[in-house]
Amino acid sequence: MADNGAAVAAGAAGAILLYSAVSGKGVLNSVKDVVSGKKLANIPDSGPVTGTPVSGNKVSASGAGAIAAPVGAGETAYMTAVLTAIGAPATAADIHSMVAWRTHETPWPPVAANNPLNTTQKMSGSTDYNSVGVQNYPSALEGIAATAATLLNGNYGDVVAALRSGKGLCGRSFAGLSTWSGGGYSEVC
Repeated sequence: MADNGAAVAAGAAGAILLYSAVSGKGVLNSVKDVVSGKKLANIPDSGPVTGTPVSGNKVSASGAGAIAAPVGAGETAYMTAVLTAIGAPATAADIHSMVAWRTHETPWPPVAANNPLNTTQKMSGSTDYNSVGVQNYPSALEGIAATAATLLNGNYGDVVAALRSGKGLCGRSFAGLSTWSGGGYSEVC
């Protein structure tokens, strides 16, 4: 069976960008519309994130920002869409950081539907995955928007700034990552 995870995430990111262009709003304002429950008129939903986990998906750098091992199908596209939604460049260092972060949260594809970083941001149509409030999202678009909204809620400024710099999260500790993980980790790689 062919894997469409990359197409799903790319479609979700494309939908946000298309909505931004059609509505005359910026990407961040378009993400805010999605977070607030506003329907994206005339833009089809892209469906769920899917993919086959890669056995032993350990990501390590062999040089600045290099990804030494393959990542799960669709994962890079999903993380690229999240980075775009928060105004960060999709550099190799940023993508590597996001994938490494995901390994602290869940396998790929994510256990909580369309939620690889296990955010608890409620969205229209989302449901609780667990007792902590990690959400299942009905589509990749909603998962991307929820992750971006969470990152931009003011509690993760150090993480967002590092990603916006394009230098990624590796090699440093972040208070925002400690907050995200409930004190479980402050570094991802």
